[in-house]
Amino acid sequence: MTQTGTTERRAEERERRRHEIIHAALDEFLESGYDATTMAAVARRARLSKGLLYHYFRDKDDLLMAITLDGLEHLQTEFRKAAASKRTGLEKTVAVGLTYLGFTEKFPLHFEAMDRFDAKQIDTEQGEAFERECVKASGGVHGVVIEAIQTGIEDGSIRNTVGDPRMVAILLWSFLHGVQQVVRKKGSMIKEGYGFERADVEEQAIVFCRRNLAADPNAI
Repeated sequence: MTQTGTTERRAEERERRRHEIIHAALDEFLESGYDATTMAAVARRARLSKGLLYHYFRDKDDLLMAITLDGLEHLQTEFRKAAASKRTGLEKTVAVGLTYLGFTEKFPLHFEAMDRFDAKQIDTEQGEAFERECVKASGGVHGVVIEAIQTGIEDGSIRNTVGDPRMVAILLWSFLHGVQQVVRKKGSMIKEGYGFERADVEEQAIVFCRRNLAADPNAI
């Protein structure tokens, strides 16, 4: 085997092992919760020595960043698929919103990791490698939304008075992220107090977004 082939094989093996550790950590977080999870427990679940685990991840926070990055990369892929499946900018934006709501329900641990990342103060120049990668990946996720909104303004499906697409993307993310926080943490209270299921709240949130973006809200 050539030197290049050996190097590539080692890189592939390292990447495979890294993903195995991430999945082991997700399983441990699901069973024990993030705060109660230890690196030793992750190592046992991944069938690695604790020393080898630290060869891949410096600490639990470093591991959380890896999970965040994994979630952001997957989310960007799903956003692009959703946007590509629709014709107008408005429908692309709505499809992305629905994908976000579905993602947070389907991958709650990734959502929690991303939520913890959002709460961190990140130095984009001096921060750790995983942190900088997460910031870059987050920008890619927002880029898909911005592009969909810009397309809608250009094709007339989104009103041209909506404002800067970058600002609108931030507001949409803030709104839908907040909706997810509420239905995840206060879902039973909403059900008992108002009779609304999680799906009811999410559906109305999308309707709210669509009507506020649409060039002709009466046509919705």
